[in-house]
Amino acid sequence: MSFISPSLGALFIHVPKAAGSSLASVSWNGGSGHDTLADFDARGEIEPGLRVWAFVRHPFDRIACAYEDCPELFDACPTFDSFVETIWNNRGDLDGMKAARWGGGYRLGLPVGRIHFLPQHLLLRDLEGEMRADFVGRFENLQAEFNRLSKWLGVAPETLLHKNTRKGKQRRRFTPLSELYQSEETRRRVADLYAIDFATFNYSPKYFIRPTT
Repeated sequence: MSFISPSLGALFIHVPKAAGSSLASVSWNGGSGHDTLADFDARGEIEPGLRVWAFVRHPFDRIACAYEDCPELFDACPTFDSFVETIWNNRGDLDGMKAARWGGGYRLGLPVGRIHFLPQHLLLRDLEGEMRADFVGRFENLQAEFNRLSKWLGVAPETLLHKNTRKGKQRRRFTPLSELYQSEETRRRVADLYAIDFATFNYSPKYFIRPTT
């Protein structure tokens, strides 16, 4: 739901699987799709002074959610381990990538190409590969971070709606992370594949289990 708000002079980059539907539910935000910063840059829409903001998510959590929300993968990659192994074996596709574009067809050996499986930092870089996010919030503290964003933008705080777009969709999975990450090899591969995300957004690459409720 990437969106430019001319009245606020702000650009929201929707990082997939990082609460985009909830963030688009507030009165002053909107948009549709998953256009990246490079997409807006390619169209010449990043004007001087435009404030860019986004939310990111712990890489262990995000990539698991991206897999479980893509039933088109399940025949070719019936398990999360096999999904990560496929990306790992095709990780050379990421070499030299300065930025990502929506619809770029980044398959990484998978039967479908989605930016959901790419490192998050690539979605927040312009065509030259420069990181252009002025505010980066965290999914893990969504409401508190959104309140901080509201203050930064100078808008009244709102309570975010909890929207889980996987619920009600056929064949989506909801496997606990503790079950998905039983393999040490899978944990190591995810940590290596998304190492720049861990460093850029100050997440720990230590094995991460998000509490279940």
